[in-house]
Amino acid sequence: PLWSRGLGDVYKRQVQDLPALRHRLLQAELPLVENRALPGYLRFYVKDPAGNQLEFLEPDNDPQEISP
Repeated sequence: PLWSRGLGDVYKRQVQDLPALRHRLLQAELPLVENRALPGYLRFYVKDPAGNQLEFLEPDNDPQEISP
């Protein structure tokens, strides 16, 4: 499917080149929420004009190791 439904009113989409999408959305002056880490993925959220929360994510091919 193009979009999958997450918990609540969150729609998620796995994309390629998440940094480029992030750049385009910031250029359009859309506020992004980037404070919800998910191990192994890069991701952020944005709200569409109807108020739905959209989650965009991409596997992190260069994960940072976390020191204990």
